[in-house]
Amino acid sequence: MLKQALQNSLLVLILLSTSSIAFSDNTNTAKARTVIVLDASGSMWGQIDGKNKIVIAREVIAAMMDNWDPGIHVGLVAYGHRSEGDCNDIEALLPVAADSAAQLSDVVNSLNPKGKTPLSAAVQQAAESLRYTEQPATVILVTDGLETCDMDPCALGKTLAESGVDFTSHVVGFDLEGQDTSAIQCLAESTGGQFLTAADATTLTNALGAAVQQVQQQADADTLWLKLSDDSEILKGVTVSFEYYVANADGSASENRASYEYSHVGRPTLEAGNYVASIALGSIHRYYPFSVSATEKTEHTVVLDGGTIKLNAILDEGTVANEGTLSWTVYPVDDSGQASSQHITFAYDTSPLFYLPSGTYDVHVSLGAASASQRQTITAGDTLEATLDLRAGHLLYNASFTENGDLLNSTASWEVYHYDATTQTVGKRASYAYGATGTFVLTAGSYRLDVTADTIVRSDIVEVTAGEDTNHTIVLNGGYLQSNLLLVEGGEPIQGTHSWEAYVLNDDGSPGQRLTYTYAATVNFLVPEGNIRLAVSSGAASAFGDANVNAGETTSTSLVLNAGYINASFTDSSDTTMNSGTTSWGVYAINDDDSTGNRITYTYSHTPQFLVPAGKIRLKASNDKISGSADVNLKAGETQTIVVKASE
Repeated sequence: MLKQALQNSLLVLILLSTSSIAFSDNTNTAKARTVIVLDASGSMWGQIDGKNKIVIAREVIAAMMDNWDPGIHVGLVAYGHRSEGDCNDIEALLPVAADSAAQLSDVVNSLNPKGKTPLSAAVQQAAESLRYTEQPATVILVTDGLETCDMDPCALGKTLAESGVDFTSHVVGFDLEGQDTSAIQCLAESTGGQFLTAADATTLTNALGAAVQQVQQQADADTLWLKLSDDSEILKGVTVSFEYYVANADGSASENRASYEYSHVGRPTLEAGNYVASIALGSIHRYYPFSVSATEKTEHTVVLDGGTIKLNAILDEGTVANEGTLSWTVYPVDDSGQASSQHITFAYDTSPLFYLPSGTYDVHVSLGAASASQRQTITAGDTLEATLDLRAGHLLYNASFTENGDLLNSTASWEVYHYDATTQTVGKRASYAYGATGTFVLTAGSYRLDVTADTIVRSDIVEVTAGEDTNHTIVLNGGYLQSNLLLVEGGEPIQGTHSWEAYVLNDDGSPGQRLTYTYAATVNFLVPEGNIRLAVSSGAASAFGDANVNAGETTSTSLVLNAGYINASFTDSSDTTMNSGTTSWGVYAINDDDSTGNRITYTYSHTPQFLVPAGKIRLKASNDKISGSADVNLKAGETQTIVVKASE
C-alpha cells in the first residue's frame, strides 16, 4: 500500500518538464539547484503507525530519487546524526551536482539519528553552499522538530530573502501536530517558499513532491528580474506585486488577467502568447509587455525607473524620534515646484523605507502636535536617506491636589494651546488628551496647559524645549466631597438614583456658581478648596448641606431628607382596586387649619409609591367618574401603605 501511495504521489515528478535554463555553477549547467536539509536528530527514531520516522523518510526519499529530474542539481545536508547535544553537528554530505541524486538514498540510509535540531544553521549552511547571493537557490528542509539551538528561523529567513538573488526555502514539518510551528513557517514564507505538513508516509511524499514541483516550476517559468535603474543590481528581498494580463493587438493590457503573484522576482506560468505585466513596488508602478514561448524559457530585466528613500526623524540634534506613532506622508511635486494635495504614499512607522518613481517629493512627518517637511528629488537607482528635524520636545503632565501632594489618579481633560509670551495671548489649540497623566509632543515654544478635573479648571504656562522632556504638575487646590442620602438621621443610605448639585458658597451663605450635577445614589465630587453647598432631591423630597473642603482631603457627609414612603392604591365604593383606566393622583400638604395646601407631587398610576417629606399629607385619587382622598401623618423614615376609597 505504501508502494502504491509513493507511485501515485510521485507521478507528478515524472511528468515535470525538462527544458533547459541558463544558470550554472562551477562545473555543471542546471536548470535548478537545490539542497535537501534532512533532520537526523534523535527524535527521528519516534514511530508513526509502528514505523520509525527515519525509516519512513528513507523510503520516501528513495522513491523520490528514483524519479528525480536530472536537470535539477541536488545536494544533501543533515544535522544531528553524529553526536548528542551538539549544535554544531551539521554536515554537507553531498555537493550540489547532477549525479548526487543517484547517491542520495544510500547516504540517507546510513544516517543514525541521535542529536539536537540546529535547523537554522543547517539551512544557512545549505544556502551558502548554493552561493545564494549570486544566483537562484532553493533549500528544502524536512524536520520533525523545532529549533533547539540558539538561532531564530524566522529572522534567518528574512535575512536570506534580503541578501539572496533569488533564494527560496520550503519547509516540510513532519509529525509536528500540536506544536508551535510559527517560526519555521516564517522561515518558509519570508523567502516566498511553502510551509507543508506531513503526518505519515503518504503525506510526506505529497509534501516533498509539492516542494520539488515548485522548484521545477520556478526553473521552467519565464523570469522577470527587477532593477531600479539600468546600472542597479537586481532587487533582492522585496515583495512585489506582479499581475499578468493578456495583451491586446496594439500591445496594451486587456482586462483579461491571466495570473498574478507576490514575490521579489516574476515567474509567470502562462500559455504561449503575448502579455503585459503590471508591476507594483511601493509607489512604483510599471507596465512591461513580454511574450511567452511554447519551447523556450526567456528572462527579462525590467527597469522600474525609481529609487528608495529611508526616512528618520529627530526631536533635535542628537535626539532621535523613535516613537512608533510617527506619521509619514509623501506628496509629489510638479515641474513648477507645486506640491500635490494628494499624497502618493504614507506610513505609520519609526523609520519607513519608501519605493518611489523618479521625481521630486515633499516628505512630511508628524509626531503628536509637532511636524516637519523636507523636499527630496529621487533619480533612478537612488538609495537615499533623509532625516527630518521636528524641533520638538515632550511635555509630561500630571496634576496634584496640593503643592507636592498626592497626584490625581482619575481621568481628567487636558488641552494645550499655543501661547505668545510677549503679548500674553492664547492661540490655537495644539493638542488634547484624556487621562490622569500623559505626554504631549510639541514644537519647541510657549504653551498654556489647561486641565479640567471634574469641577476644577486650572491653567499654567509652560515652556517646551526641543529634544528635552519637560515635566509639569498642575496644582488643583481641591479635594473630594463625598455624600450619601438618608431618609432620617441615623438611617440607612437610600439606594436608587437621586439628583445632586454642587455649588460654590458665597460669603453671605447663599449658593453661587453651580459646579456640577449628576444622577446617582451617592456622589464623590472633586471640588475646589472652600465652602461648598451640596443639594439633592429624590422623589418629592429634597435636602441640602454645606461643607468646608480642604485641598488634598476627602470630606464625607450625609444629607437627610426627613421623608418617608407612601404606597398607595385606589378602590371603588365596593373596595375593588382600580386596575383599569387612568388613575390620577395628587399629593398635597395639609395646612394647620386642615385645608389642602400646596401640591407636592402627582402621577398617573394604579399603585404608585411616593417619596415625600414627613408631615401631614393628603392623597387625592380619581379614575373615570369616581374620586376619593385620604390623609396621612407620615413620619420620617417610615413607609405607610394607604388605600384611598372612592366617595359615595
